[in-house]
Amino acid sequence: MKRRKAFAKEEKLQIIMGAFLEEYRNGQKWLTAADIARAIDNAPSTKLRALLTNLVKQGAIVFEVEDSASIMGFRRLYGLSPEYLLYAAAPVSQQKKGRDIRINTRKGTFIEVLR
Repeated sequence: MKRRKAFAKEEKLQIIMGAFLEEYRNGQKWLTAADIARAIDNAPSTKLRALLTNLVKQGAIVFEVEDSASIMGFRRLYGLSPEYLLYAAAPVSQQKKGRDIRINTRKGTFIEVLR
């Protein structure tokens, strides 16, 4: 499959939310923009921060401000919103719909395999 250089905005948002869910399942509840960029094999750019701000406005993620010893004196930590976690953690039915199988043998008899 040919590698795409650019994704549509909706696809980028889905990739970011997928990265959030993956990191959340690994035990990371709060991520910086650099952590998210690293998770999606991207650079921490202003475009990524704009997408994160868009997700905050939509209510899919929340952010906290933490004091740090950097030049700016703070850093933003992003996490999944509780409402989104309830939706994402809902159990999904994984039941397969099958059918009964009838196997004919050479002698004309058959075997039915039922689940």
